Amino acid sequence: MTSTVVLGVTERFGHDDVRLVVIESSPNRRRILSQLDGDPVVAATERSDDVSAAIDAITTELDRRREEAEPDSREQMVVVIGDLVELRRSHDDDLTARLDDILVDAAAPTSGIDVIAYASELDGAGPFADAATHRLIGASSNQDELAALGVPRPEQLDGITGRCWAFPDDRIVQLATADTPIETLLRHRGGTG
Repeated sequence: MTSTVVLGVTERFGHDDVRLVVIESSPNRRRILSQLDGDPVVAATERSDDVSAAIDAITTELDRRREEAEPDSREQMVVVIGDLVELRRSHDDDLTARLDDILVDAAAPTSGIDVIAYASELDGAGPFADAATHRLIGASSNQDELAALGVPRPEQLDGITGRCWAFPDDRIVQLATADTPIETLLRHRGGTG
């Protein structure tokens, strides 16, 4: 998920237009992502200092946007979290509380920040699950979670890889996949790699 989102962003926007903050567990993906133009913030899921630096970058951007009468809309911050559940479980309560607070603030429609986070289970996503205004919900064996997320006919998600319910517009979408591995495509997008 992380690589797919970042590839989509980098193919459509210049590095001067988007500031990336990525929290990812895969060392290979982190290495590739850190070679992208624009000096992205790339944090290892399991490293508290990395996660703190990512939180600080988001906080700085939120503060900058709050202080400006008319925030500069040329540069957009995009935060991508490879696995929010794993991230929240990897750290102590203080860091997790800081993370939860900043993600809720960043998810507000007026924040000027886009937060994209994968969560394998609803309970593990914390308060971000309620704060997220747009959701893609894929197939799950937990029908209670799907019902809690508002999926009206969960059986329509079964059997086709990449089929999701998109909210708030309540429609089924199909996610595209590339023939070439995403990491290979990202490597070609990198400025130094």
